[in-house]
Amino acid sequence: MTSSTSGLRDHLGYWLRRLSDEVHGRFERELAEYDVTVSQWAVLITLYRGDATTTREVARYLDIDAGAVSRLVDRLASKGLVTREPDPASRRTLRLVLTDAGRDLAPKLAEIADRNDARFFAGLEPAQRRQLEDWIRHLVGETHPHPPTPPTPLKGTTVSTTVTTARSVTKTVTIERPVADVFAFLADASNWPAWAIVNIRAIEPTDEPDWWLMTTPLGPARLRIRANAELGTLDHDYVDKQASWQVPARVVPNGTGSEFMITFFQPPALTDTVFDEQVTLVDTELATLKRILETGA
Repeated sequence: MTSSTSGLRDHLGYWLRRLSDEVHGRFERELAEYDVTVSQWAVLITLYRGDATTTREVARYLDIDAGAVSRLVDRLASKGLVTREPDPASRRTLRLVLTDAGRDLAPKLAEIADRNDARFFAGLEPAQRRQLEDWIRHLVGETHPHPPTPPTPLKGTTVSTTVTTARSVTKTVTIERPVADVFAFLADASNWPAWAIVNIRAIEPTDEPDWWLMTTPLGPARLRIRANAELGTLDHDYVDKQASWQVPARVVPNGTGSEFMITFFQPPALTDTVFDEQVTLVDTELATLKRILETGA
């Protein structure tokens, strides 16, 4: 009997769930060797990377209930992998800290996660995989938007998570090159010392995915670019011993060329004078960027 009513297998959601079940199920079985569930691994790797440090932050980052996170942490604590410690900046807040055993285990489990991904997605070309990830991120963002991921602090620094309205300055530069060329150049962090000549003297990748270690006039700093080719966004996180910056940036078409826009919010740790000095220096960097992309010199 035929029907115009859509069937189960006509729905994309059905196939996404099938794929998710397959990926999740195999990963769960491999983690069982270490007496860890997928949900517990999610908490471990979030803490290991510094994406969140409290129960509330982890819950927000993983998009689950804070009570569920608390129960997961209880189980991880009973296994000697996580502890709760008072936050030096606020006695009312407990920070979640990996034990030595937890720090040793987290990267081993990340390797299992990487192998599991490779097993299911190795058939995709790198460009296809990035496109698939961009589509999924876009769909998830459309239905359940999240704030930017908080940056990982440098060792010995504390990044404030207090949200306040900050001063902001937006800089723009017109570049006579197609959007795709400008985006590709800026999305590659290894190109940044060539144009960000005031703030970046050298840069190298780290063991953490997406994070780069920079040499700056003020010492070591970290950079993560959250690039999205479809939207043209190049938002990035910049962390040094003075402050942490979450910097929105985007490249858009301007006739046959491009317009690169970058916005700076003043971190609480910087005075107005220091912030103004730093932002003014960006003009030199944007002029260098324009020269490199337009002339190749």
